[in-house]
Amino acid sequence: MTGMEIKTPSEYLAAADVEFAAGNHDAGSMLLAQSVHCALSQLAKTTGMSAETRDELREFADWLDRKHGSSDAWHAHNLLTANGFADNAEYHYMRADDIDLAQPLVREFLAVLLSYQQEP
Repeated sequence: MTGMEIKTPSEYLAAADVEFAAGNHDAGSMLLAQSVHCALSQLAKTTGMSAETRDELREFADWLDRKHGSSDAWHAHNLLTANGFADNAEYHYMRADDIDLAQPLVREFLAVLLSYQQEP
């Protein structure tokens, strides 16, 4: 991804993988969170909504919970987990093993968001 502008959730995820593999947890954490933010923003645009700020992202995640009948706030909870990675990039509070444990949750959330983009 070096030298290229990152535009898609998959490109953010690939860039995050490169950074995590290099041991750069700050950059990897931020890029992982951005992959989710990008996916939510793109999905929101298809519904005529905006999801650019953290508040708008949360509102859209809440909307997805209502749309998909998620009574346990699955989308909103997973957005909070992704946001934790963005916060970690700034405040450095996650240990490496915590990052390793939480990454699959964020990746699964991203996969679900991307699957929504594939729906007719």
